[in-house]
Amino acid sequence: MSRIDSTSKFRAAAALSLGLLALAGTAAANHGGDTEHLPPTSKNMALVSKLEPLSQGPVGADQIGDVSVHRGFAYLQSGINCAPGDGGFYVVDIRNPAAPAEVAFAPAAPNTRHGEGSHAIAVSTPAFSGDLLAVNNEACPGGTASGGFDLYDVSNPSSPQRLVEGFGDFGGEGALTGSATKAHDSRSVFIWDAGAKAYAAAVDNEEQHDVDIFDITDPAEPQPVREYDLRTATPAWDERPNGNNAANSDVVVKNIGGSWMLLASYGDAGYIQLDVTDPAAAKYVADSDYGTSDPLTGFDPPEGNAHYAEFTHDNRYLVTADEDLEPYRVEEIEVEGQGRFSAQVVDGGMPPNVLEDGRLDGPMAYGGYACPDNSLSGDTPKPVPNALLTFPFVDPGQERILVVQRGPDGDPNEDYDGDGDTTDADDACFPGQKADAAKSAGWDAILIVNRHLDGGAAADEDHCGAGGFTQPVV
Repeated sequence: MSRIDSTSKFRAAAALSLGLLALAGTAAANHGGDTEHLPPTSKNMALVSKLEPLSQGPVGADQIGDVSVHRGFAYLQSGINCAPGDGGFYVVDIRNPAAPAEVAFAPAAPNTRHGEGSHAIAVSTPAFSGDLLAVNNEACPGGTASGGFDLYDVSNPSSPQRLVEGFGDFGGEGALTGSATKAHDSRSVFIWDAGAKAYAAAVDNEEQHDVDIFDITDPAEPQPVREYDLRTATPAWDERPNGNNAANSDVVVKNIGGSWMLLASYGDAGYIQLDVTDPAAAKYVADSDYGTSDPLTGFDPPEGNAHYAEFTHDNRYLVTADEDLEPYRVEEIEVEGQGRFSAQVVDGGMPPNVLEDGRLDGPMAYGGYACPDNSLSGDTPKPVPNALLTFPFVDPGQERILVVQRGPDGDPNEDYDGDGDTTDADDACFPGQKADAAKSAGWDAILIVNRHLDGGAAADEDHCGAGGFTQPVV
């Protein structure tokens, strides 16, 4: 039997013990609703006009993921909702802000969405002179996207011309080139003209700590320059903020005093500044620090969640935006007869406050790793037990809870597929895949147990992965 309660970040402050157990689920409701949000404010602003681009039909909820503006035209990234036919970007003439007009739509590759990272600039190099737009590529669920980023000649905004599709990181950790036939998905891309050369910096969805830099002097023939893992290559990571998630989410680059400065938004590691005047030999400049407690809630450790930043016009300050996908904390769980254990919400998970009584409690059963079949190794995992057969009846307000392990990658002692061999070298699966297995077997909730690898418990992080959620599971 277990009991788990959550604490709203907007109601009270509380301490957090790092990392043994994690609560997994779905984050579908994080941006919805009208309660427990910071109040919206607006000063010295007036609505000038509105436009819904209609060339592809009505714009759906959450369809537009980003907008960039260049020389009187707005480029709207479309398809973040992954609805069929939505992938691509709209071009809107905003030279008369009171009367905007759609002038073009450029479709993305099949099963591809352009998300939160587009950028348009003027470029003048020996190989290209004109206006250039960069858009990121991410795969929609169940599909295979082109990956990487696309570059478009938008010198005539009414007729965008694609120069390259799906260029990006084709290598493993530490390399931009390799045998892969598809580039890693990119969360965002930023481009700049450094004079004789032009460059792009992309955020890598698969190697989440990386900044990938490419030479786009000839945008039809981009070339890899170098990738940087800023979690290990800079002193920014201090393991202080809640979550310990140092995934890169966005970059901007600006010429400051004759040097090109890259500003990366690195989740709980904060905001990191690099000198990329020579992109092949970038230099660490500075990083932010979240201090000892959160100034809004008083939580200790503080929130991190660095998501996006810009230099101010005079370059004296940063304007930053945090993204908090976990507006509640789960601090600990109590297992009847076993004691209390520290806990953390998995990225993409939901806390117990989503339940009618605000509490997750009920009988628990062990479900192993709860991973799907590993087609590469041929291993078939032990089946997840059926919830209704395991616990035919539960008390009102209780949930059937499946306890699974993190992994199995790196576990030399687990007979993953029940064949008597404890040397299986299976890849780990996402928390969402474990949640899917639990949901399919009738479980109401899932707990993911952390594990001690090299260095034992003292070396553990509380953050134990994210991704793969397709079904609502608490």
